Amino acid sequence: MSNDNTCSYRANRSQVLRIGAAVLLAALGLIGLVIPIIPGIPLLIVAAVIFSTRLPVERSAARNRIRSGLNAWDTTKLAGLRAARNVVDRLR
Repeated sequence: MSNDNTCSYRANRSQVLRIGAAVLLAALGLIGLVIPIIPGIPLLIVAAVIFSTRLPVERSAARNRIRSGLNAWDTTKLAGLRAARNVVDRLR
């Protein structure tokens, strides 16, 4: 396994763990709003903070898109064009 794949795997694993933790805390927070034994509001706040933070890999990818002159709209258009091209290729 090359170094690039290892870094990508670690970033993906870290992102999955972070999202899983945020979902778990959000679920506990919602349960805490119904059952007052669990502090619901602080758990929802922590889950929101975890959801709002990004991994360094995502930040560097966004930074590279900005440096290359692509904004979010251009990136969305390119993704749409790629998806349309894939559909046309499958129909052929």
